[in-house]
Order: sequence, then C-alpha cells, then structure tokens
Amino acid sequence: MADKINAKGFIKNIVGFSMSTWVGFAISFFTIPIITRIFDPDAMGKINMYTTIVNLGMTIVLCGLDQTYTRFYYEGIHGKSSRVIFSYALIATTFVSAVAILIAFPFRERLAYEVVGEGKEIIFWCLAVSIYAMAILRLYNLNYRMRQDCIRFSIQSLLIVMCTKVAYIVCAGWDTTYYSAVLLNSGLVVLLMAVYWFIQKDARVSSGKELVYDKETVRVMLKFGLPLMPASIIAWLNTSISNLLIKEQLTFTALGVYSSALSIASLINLIQAGFNMYWTAFVYENYKKEQKRISAVHNYITYVMVLFGMGILLFQDIIFLLLGESYRSSKSFFAFLLMAPICYTISESTGVGIAIAKKTQLNMVFILGSLIVNVAGCYILIPRYGSMGAAIASAAAGLVYLAIRSVLGEKYYKCVNSYKKSVTALILMLAACIVNMFFSESPWVRIGSIVLLMIVLTLLYVKEFIKLFKLAAGILQDIGGRLLTFWDKR
Repeated sequence: MADKINAKGFIKNIVGFSMSTWVGFAISFFTIPIITRIFDPDAMGKINMYTTIVNLGMTIVLCGLDQTYTRFYYEGIHGKSSRVIFSYALIATTFVSAVAILIAFPFRERLAYEVVGEGKEIIFWCLAVSIYAMAILRLYNLNYRMRQDCIRFSIQSLLIVMCTKVAYIVCAGWDTTYYSAVLLNSGLVVLLMAVYWFIQKDARVSSGKELVYDKETVRVMLKFGLPLMPASIIAWLNTSISNLLIKEQLTFTALGVYSSALSIASLINLIQAGFNMYWTAFVYENYKKEQKRISAVHNYITYVMVLFGMGILLFQDIIFLLLGESYRSSKSFFAFLLMAPICYTISESTGVGIAIAKKTQLNMVFILGSLIVNVAGCYILIPRYGSMGAAIASAAAGLVYLAIRSVLGEKYYKCVNSYKKSVTALILMLAACIVNMFFSESPWVRIGSIVLLMIVLTLLYVKEFIKLFKLAAGILQDIGGRLLTFWDKR
C-alpha cells in the first residue's frame, strides 16, 4: 500500500471501497419508495426487527474473530499466515453457531414471538440460517477488504443488498406481509453464502497439515477477539436499543416509521462505509511511519462528514417525497439520526490508538458509556416525546461515544491537532439538527439557516476545503484525460 499513501491515492481507495455503498444507495433510492408504498409500517417494523436480531446473532457467533483477522492480516500470528487465521475463524464461527442453535432450540417459539410478534417455528430457523450465512459472508467480505480488492468487495456487498432491498419488492408480487419477505431473504443469503464458499476457496487453507491445532495461535486470536465480542454486542445494543424500546413502549407501526427514517439516514454511510473499510487496513500497515498523514485525515473526515450531513438536511424535503405518506412523520427528528453515524465515523480517526496498542478491552468503556446514555435517554424521552425522544437519545449517545473513544485513543496515538476545531464542527451540526426540528415545516427558514451553517463550517475548515477542491479537480482531470485518450484510440 505504500505507493498509494499520497492524498489522491488515499481518496481514490476510499471512493473505490465506497462504490458498493453508492450503488447500494442507488438501489435503495429506487426501492425505498416502492417498499414504503407496498408494505405498511407494521410489516416494515417486523422486517426491520428481524434484520436487527440477525445482526446481533452474527456478532455473537463471530466472537470478535472477524476483527482479529483484520488486525493480524499483515503481521500473522506466530508464523501463521492470514489463510490459516481465516480458516480458524471459519471453523470457530461454524462451531459457535451450532452450539447457539442447540441452546436456543427449546425457546424457538418464544424467540420468534419476541422478534415478530408471532410464535412461528419457521421464523426461528430463518433466523438461525441467516445469522450463520451472514457471519460467513462477513468473513469473506473482509478477505476482499484486506486484499484491497475493492471491485470484488463491492460486488459481494451489492449482492447482499440485493438479497434484502430488491427481494422485498419481488416477494411483494404475491404477498405484502412480513412473512414472505423473511423467508425469501433467508433463502437468498444462504444461497449467496454457498456461492462464495466456492468462489473464495483460495482464502482458506485446504490442506489438513496446515490446519494442525496451534494452542498459542488460538490463544492470541481469542485474547484479541473475545474482549471485542461483548463490546460488539453492546455496540449493537447501542444502535438497536431505540428500535427495541419503540417496539416495547409504542408499536410495530411506530417502529416501521422510525426504522424507515434510519434507512434514509444511512445516506451518511456513503462516506462512512468507504472510509471505514479502507481506513482500517491503511492504519494497520502504515501507523509506524505515517503518523503525520494519519493525523491529517481527522480534520478532513470531520469536515466531510459534517458537511455531507448538512447537505442531506438541505435536500430533506425532496428525499422524504420518496417515502409513502404514512412514513413522512419522521421528518422532524430525522436530523438527529445523522449525529450517531457522523460521530462513529469521526471516532474511527481519533480512536485508532486503542487497536494499535492492542488495548481492545478499552472498547467496552466508550461503548458502555454511550449505551448508558442511550438507554437512559430512551426510557426518559420515548414515553414523553415518542420517536423524537429515541432520535435525541441516539444523538446524545453518539456524542458520548466519540468523546470517550477520542480521549482513550489519543492516549496511545495522537490524531487530533485542534480539539476546538473539532468540537466547533459538531456544535454546528447540532445547530442544524435543532433548526431542522423547529422549522421542519418552514422550508425556506430551514434551508437558509443550514446554508449559513455550511458556510461557517467551510470557513472553519478552509484549508481542508481548498485541498479537497484541488484533489477533486485533479481526479476529474485525470478521468477526463483517460476518456479523451480512449476516444482518440477509437
């Protein structure tokens, strides 16, 4: 990766790894309007709750070994190659999945009822196979990511999106209840897992001699990965607690409206996903010799994330026209749903020291602190303000997450040059959220205020703006030059 450390190469890699998110957004852009008109909020609430539980199950059966694989991909463990580490992770995930199914089997109908409000045994089996398939697909996706194969990474990521968003529309041709959507989704992800099991057979060790049990290697993997599992579960709970409490304290219908707003808020992932995917591999390979450039990334990602968040709010009215009418009540609290992913992405730059120092147990501190704020906020605000309260609690939790992770991460690896600058950017984003809440039905006041906040933000980050503008112009010039060369050859 050393030859790609220059700014233009860094941005190109982020764009490359963001490509699946951009195309996924395009798919969502066309499917969300259809889905929110086909499925009523009650059905959407059950579908989204099912997806939420699948994500939890995937986190549990992986036991943190997915992150172990990325951490030791370049360094190896006691001479063991990345292929051996990958194979150990596959075997462990399969074993844990089987044990989890055996433990949960006696409670299968109760579990199904808690997820979708009906005690159907088939829902339990859909959950079981989907959780295992998604866990294996994540490991294979990480293999592409660590090999920096952004094309194959993007293709697989898009196929996973197709198994959900597009599948819902297909199944709506014969049934608009949650039941058919869940069955079709489960079948498709299992099929996709089987396909990649063969496509990526070179990623795992095929020789039994290489897979001889190595106690020390397993010890290192578990020492790094297991502390991440409870942290990952708490992180899942942190992002899902609002869904769970809205379902318990309100209705599946309210959950459907809230979760649909979350889907729109995932627009912010257009920047987040590509950055996170490339950033991890970049830092692990270059943290010893490129601290200055890694530190500079913090200002750029803070500026871009906050600016993009404000940009989404600027076009909020147009975006919400895509949704079915029964889903548009989320417009007033939508802005607060952007805060958490913005904070999480910025914290990827400020908290790198924790992973570099192999202090993974510290992940529990900032995740647990954020969860406490989120749970307390939801219990206090949801009964009083409904879904608006859940959104505000989520935003507060994101800010706490960023603050604690930054303090801990900076202790081991300094990345922030100006705390005042970073805090000011977040205050400006909070101001945009408040403006959006009070003036959601007064578009011109809201738009004018947000434009003013975007100008202030850009003046604060004027150096970063100029640099990014020049880089974007250079990249566009390169693309234009290649197109002209291609045309001349014809």
